[in-house]
Amino acid sequence: MSVVERIARSQEPNLPQSAVPYTRTVTKIWIAFFILNGSTTYLLWQSGYFHAWSLYTGFISYVLMGLLFAGEWLYRRHYKRKHSV
Repeated sequence: MSVVERIARSQEPNLPQSAVPYTRTVTKIWIAFFILNGSTTYLLWQSGYFHAWSLYTGFISYVLMGLLFAGEWLYRRHYKRKHSV
């Protein structure tokens, strides 16, 4: 069971089987985001761009995370209507 599926089932215990592939895809997207976010943070630090690292870790990464969260929330509403979930 994927992380997103566990969260979805905590809110909706009778999650339809048709929603499971969607939750797996969302989990993969979040994993990719966190890998890219961690890699960017590491590369900025190792390259010595401490000002850019500080800006990225203190602001930009949170904005990107918020955009991903909001985008997924909007898409989920569309998906639920389209697939009657």
